[in-house]
Amino acid sequence: MLHAEVTGPRGAGSGDLDALVGEEHTRVETPCCTFCGHAGSITLTDEEFADLEAGAAIQDAAGRLPRAVREQFISGIHTECWDSLFGDLED
Repeated sequence: MLHAEVTGPRGAGSGDLDALVGEEHTRVETPCCTFCGHAGSITLTDEEFADLEAGAAIQDAAGRLPRAVREQFISGIHTECWDSLFGDLED
């Protein structure tokens, strides 16, 4: 079971969450990063969260997310930690 906090619609100026304006969304805690030891979270639409809970793979449930964010969901490794150790994940 995913640990999640359901939150309401966000207003403008929410950075990478601008695509979720007007939609209900869920913040999901990711595993602790094995490099820095800090926890993280990602934001999913309620539909994406429901698909994950039903067993869909992250790339199928939330394909709109960048690959680096989907990796954080799986392994907990933050994009910044990965990039500092191995280079840009998007390459």
